[in-house]
Amino acid sequence: MNERVERFVEYFKNEKEKRECAEKERVLISVGLFDKEYSENGKRQPGYLEYDKETKKYYRKKAIQVTEEEYAEILKYRPKVQPKRSDMPTCLTIFAIISFVGAVLCAASNILFISGVTGGIMLLMCAIINILLDIRDNTSK
Repeated sequence: MNERVERFVEYFKNEKEKRECAEKERVLISVGLFDKEYSENGKRQPGYLEYDKETKKYYRKKAIQVTEEEYAEILKYRPKVQPKRSDMPTCLTIFAIISFVGAVLCAASNILFISGVTGGIMLLMCAIINILLDIRDNTSK
């Protein structure tokens, strides 16, 4: 095999392995299978963001070591959590509709016209946010 092709394949194999390891660690931590690794001096340092009230030290979560069979078993029984939808698009939509309708009903004033334009822009923003949330929900499955 060509040397450059070998380097290319090796590079992407390593990248895939890193992503899989990171995903495995994330899953194990999310289901509570981790050890606490305390900072050396007990103070807050980069990466040590959790605080243990009992020991009064900062720590980071480190996933425990599991075999591939154990990990497959964990994946079978891990709870499927759907990401929570934000209430922001709904609130913005209601506010935008009120502003838009108010501006349409009283279109004589410049201030209300600006309110209508603002309402229209906010409706557009809400639609975009909802589309992005739908994309996120569909890709996380």
